[in-house]
Amino acid sequence: MTKYIIHGGYTRIKNKFNDMFFREILSGFKDSAKVLLVLFAREKEKWEMLEKREVDHLTKSRPDLKLKFDVANENIDKLVDQIKNSEVIYILGGANDPLKNIFKDIPNLKKLFKGKVVVGI
Repeated sequence: MTKYIIHGGYTRIKNKFNDMFFREILSGFKDSAKVLLVLFAREKEKWEMLEKREVDHLTKSRPDLKLKFDVANENIDKLVDQIKNSEVIYILGGANDPLKNIFKDIPNLKKLFKGKVVVGI
């Protein structure tokens, strides 16, 4: 079953609601999880900082899990493979157009998301 989690933003702020959000993302996993960070909605210069921040949030939320992270590739074929090989698709918020421009070119996106945790901010 696909699990969709939507968040209103400002995950960088430390509070109990954001802590619950990050725990919920990983709540169904027992030993490990593969997380794909989708950063297209933000400026490329910020990707490294965002990756570090979100990896830190998720790692701290479930220190008992072995987490493997990957950053989404702009090449559609590579991105499709990344989605197939991930268990969590974590889409950070920002500008809508860059996200739409990438996702519109992926055939059967809903099918690719099947059985995964899909997170949107």
